[in-house]
Amino acid sequence: MVALPRWRGGLVRRFDAFPRTAMPLAGTMLALGRAGQRRQARRLAARHTPTGSPVDG
Repeated sequence: MVALPRWRGGLVRRFDAFPRTAMPLAGTMLALGRAGQRRQARRLAARHTPTGSPVDG
C-alpha cells in the first residue's frame, strides 16, 4: 500500500490528460528528485559522528 497526498492524485491526472505537456517536464522532475535525494543524504550524513555511530538525541 502506498500513501499519497490527496493533491497528488489530481496532479497525476492532469499529467496523464496532457502527455505532450508532461513529457518535456519529465527531465526537470527527475532532476528535482535527484537533488532532493542528495539533500536528504547530506542531512543524514550530518546526523552521524565521524566514526559512523549515530549521535544521541
